[in-house]
Amino acid sequence: MEIKLTSNKGLTKVFDVVVTSQDILSKKAAYIKARASKVKVDGFRPGKAPAHVLEQRLGDEALNSVLRTSIDTAIKTSAKDHELRYIGEPKVDFEDFSEGKDLSFKITFEVMPNIEVKPFDKIELEKLLVEVSDKEVDDSIKDLHKNHKSFKPEDNAKAEKGCRIQIDLTLLDAGKKVPNYTNVETTVDLGDESFMLSGFDKALTGATESEEKTFRSEIASNFHDKALAGKSLDAVVKVKKVLKPVTHKIDDAFAKEFGHDSLDALKQTMRDNLTRNYESIARLYMKRHMLDKLETEYDFDLPESMVNNEFNNIWQHLQNEIAAAKASGEFDEKDAKPEEELKAEYTSIAKRRVKLGLVISEVAKKEKIQLSQDELRNAIYREAMKYTGQERQAMEYFRNNPQAIDAVAAPILEDKVVDHIATKVKTKETKVDVPTLKKKVKGVVPTLFDDEDDKAA
Repeated sequence: MEIKLTSNKGLTKVFDVVVTSQDILSKKAAYIKARASKVKVDGFRPGKAPAHVLEQRLGDEALNSVLRTSIDTAIKTSAKDHELRYIGEPKVDFEDFSEGKDLSFKITFEVMPNIEVKPFDKIELEKLLVEVSDKEVDDSIKDLHKNHKSFKPEDNAKAEKGCRIQIDLTLLDAGKKVPNYTNVETTVDLGDESFMLSGFDKALTGATESEEKTFRSEIASNFHDKALAGKSLDAVVKVKKVLKPVTHKIDDAFAKEFGHDSLDALKQTMRDNLTRNYESIARLYMKRHMLDKLETEYDFDLPESMVNNEFNNIWQHLQNEIAAAKASGEFDEKDAKPEEELKAEYTSIAKRRVKLGLVISEVAKKEKIQLSQDELRNAIYREAMKYTGQERQAMEYFRNNPQAIDAVAAPILEDKVVDHIATKVKTKETKVDVPTLKKKVKGVVPTLFDDEDDKAA
């Protein structure tokens, strides 16, 4: 077998391979000889059949085996002799072949780029130290108080805004009961405007226990049952219970609702939680700037197949989101970017992800950073727990799909590498309060602060 490197451009390596006809015939004969004693041929004892009979019986099988083995050998030899770290399956292109002639083919490898890990001490990053004020704690306690709803029954209570009503609901379409929507038991809070029926609050305000109300209503356009979404129907509502909201004071009794002995203990827990959350955001802020600097610092060719795979994953996720938005009626064609503009934007994102992923991988390799078995096992377990009711099937899927395990492990390993790099870079510590933190991270990392801005707007 003759193997020759004929093209070495960027990350693409092409080899010309020639396997002589004599070599093919020799290996074919050896294959037939090895199989001869195991082949049953009528009229002959095992291993005693004539050569021409064995050729008829085993010739095609032997030739196919020799060709497959020759290709596998050529791939392994090329990769070993040239120390190739190749990606995916190499491409094999054959020239015309017929038995009795030399076998000629090309092997095209896409290889990993050579990345030399650079020192980290030239990287300078800002490390935000977040100070949680008493006001932040008090505001969070107030939010907790505001969102903590409890209700109690009252004799002869009339429904009003803020009440919780337990009802039986029946929908009528042209006087006929709608299948699956007859005497449906449900609970509604008056005034939260999230129920599927329009006009519900107006019709039920002032209602008492056992009272029945009938009113015309529009079903919400984003209702999960598409057969009813947006339709105008009659709603028959029988009130079963009217529960009045309970007003809590922010005191020790309120703290005990959340398992704390005192309000001070609840405040300390709230302060600790806020501190952890804000420290996590500050870490993301530093991580983003670290990755930005790594992306700028390294320059190498990117494997085309990896970029394409990453882009396809991003693009498919985007298409799924668009389809869901259209189905719910939340997609606005006027605000949508042209497809070509979107593709250019997401191609850039795909390139960044691949580039940083390769750098992170190389740093992990050089610094011998890896996940322990416990870390990997816990990560898989946490991922499987997301599939409620199908946890066992999810665990089985991971056991049978190493690539799925790699996908779970990758972000955890990335965080370990980022934390390692953070110990090597130069950091400037900056103490910030929460309002300053919000300004710092806006547009840098996505956080719940963005939702707050949207609500304010």
